[in-house]
Amino acid sequence: MGFTFSRYAKGMYVDGHKRDDVIAYQKEFLENMERYQSLMPKFIGEECETQVNPELEGDEYLHIFVTHDETTFQSNDGQKSGWRPKNEQPLRKKGQGRSIHVSDFLTETIGRLKLSDDDMDDSIPHEARVIINPGKNFDGWWNIDQLIEQIKTRAIPIFEKTHPGMVAVFAFDNLFSHAKLADDTLNAANMNLNSGGK
Repeated sequence: MGFTFSRYAKGMYVDGHKRDDVIAYQKEFLENMERYQSLMPKFIGEECETQVNPELEGDEYLHIFVTHDETTFQSNDGQKSGWRPKNEQPLRKKGQGRSIHVSDFLTETIGRLKLSDDDMDDSIPHEARVIINPGKNFDGWWNIDQLIEQIKTRAIPIFEKTHPGMVAVFAFDNLFSHAKLADDTLNAANMNLNSGGK
């Protein structure tokens, strides 16, 4: 009938996983993770419901893997693939619409990093999750300074309350927004295109 099923896409993907520097970093990362894993609990059973802690020496502490993830939901999110006439693009809204950005931390031990009813403490937030409405006229844009603030004022205090005497191993993905330069670093993005101005 002249229709084809395909994924809606724009832009181009470049695979950089085989670059020498990436391979060297992967090797270093895996060696570090192997060392940390020897100090982490394992979970066994049909639904991984039983926690088995490693035997630790006197100067060792139980390490808990804490992963960070963030995502943005837009009001015009839709299906990424579907049926369309051959050689035609589907009619879709141009803009992405209003957004909600969610940044949160997960552990294998308690799930989302948050206080239980038994751990409630008015001196620290009840959960590590932060939700903002990104945009120029709303909460601004999520950046590394906000992530660091979330780690310092939410994730670490909640981890220390829920996992006393244990060490957190935080894992972050390698997003551009997770990079941080010194505040006085020369940065081409902050320079004028023409002479004059700031």
